Amino acid sequence: MRLITVLLISAILFGCSETMFMSDEEKINIAERACAEAKATRQFESARRVRLINDARAKLGKGVYPLSSPDFMIIYGNCLSIILDEDDLSPSNHWRLD
Repeated sequence: MRLITVLLISAILFGCSETMFMSDEEKINIAERACAEAKATRQFESARRVRLINDARAKLGKGVYPLSSPDFMIIYGNCLSIILDEDDLSPSNHWRLD
C-alpha cells in the first residue's frame, strides 16, 4: 500500500513538471517555431497568431498570453519574450530574449 502511494505521488509530481526538465534549447526551439509560424501568417490572421503563441506557452507550462494581441511584439522582433521569461532560461541564455 505504501509503495502504491509513493508511486502515485511521484507520478503526479513528475507528470506535472515536464517543463522543469526541458533544456533551454528545447524551450527556445518551441518558442522560435511558434514565432516563425506567427510571423508567416497573413496580416488579418490575428486570432491564429494568438492561438500559436498560446499553444507554445501551454507546451512550456505557462498560462495564456495576457494581452489581446501579440502583433506589436511579433512585428518588432520581440516574439521570444512573449513566450519565454527570464525565469525559463538559465542566465547564460538571457541574451536571446533581447
